[in-house]
Amino acid sequence: MKLFTLNTHSLAEKGYAGKRESFVKGILQLQPDLMALQEVNQSRCEREIAVPEKGMVLGDVPLRSDNHAFRVAEELEAQGVSYHWIWVPIKVGYDRYDEGLAIFSRNPIEQWETVRISESDSYYNFRTRYALGACVGGIWYYSVHTGRWQDGEEQFIRQWSRLTGHVEGKEKVWLLGDFNSPAEEPGTGYDRMRKSGWYDSFLMARRRGAGMTVPREIDGWRDKARDAMRIDYIWSNYPAEILCSETFFDGKNGVVVSDHYGILVETAP
Repeated sequence: MKLFTLNTHSLAEKGYAGKRESFVKGILQLQPDLMALQEVNQSRCEREIAVPEKGMVLGDVPLRSDNHAFRVAEELEAQGVSYHWIWVPIKVGYDRYDEGLAIFSRNPIEQWETVRISESDSYYNFRTRYALGACVGGIWYYSVHTGRWQDGEEQFIRQWSRLTGHVEGKEKVWLLGDFNSPAEEPGTGYDRMRKSGWYDSFLMARRRGAGMTVPREIDGWRDKARDAMRIDYIWSNYPAEILCSETFFDGKNGVVVSDHYGILVETAP
């Protein structure tokens, strides 16, 4: 089983069209079984289109022609690789995008849900946060994009508690995404996640790379000068057997397509 996550930055990226093409080429090579993507955007002024057969859009915002999830799915399909996918808009991004979360699955999605993890539920508040969940083969997978530990208005620990409280009772759960909590900062979000009983697939992997997922200063971290960080993770609520954990689209394994690197985890059958 191959699991992949990436904060795509999508339409906000300079040279977006070329980076989307590179991303699709990389996914054609990797062919993960499930992908959890964050910052999956569409322009709010673009033409409205019908949702394709294998796609799903949650909520009241219409699908538009430049939607990143739609375009990626369409281009993969054209190359003979088909995914079922869900996109949910969460908030307005950069004053011009519908910004959301997406999950792609090679196998049919049996159930789905959204979980509000922030205090705010305003579509026009950039701090609004949700998680998108999809059940595939009896296992729940969530695409997650939390706030920062240091945010006084929307504290990370409350968002984490809401999310893990919601999934408590589900037998097997994976949380994939951008958690905005550097593993290198002791006593903050990363330590809290580990101490709450969740398993970091990077640490569980028999083989792993360096693990850093943000190479430089990015939006949301410009108030802190820092080197590379590991803030993107794939967590499980049970001790899965992890064969490898590697970063992709990092300039070594594939060209850089976002301000984050992607993570690919392969689990034992």
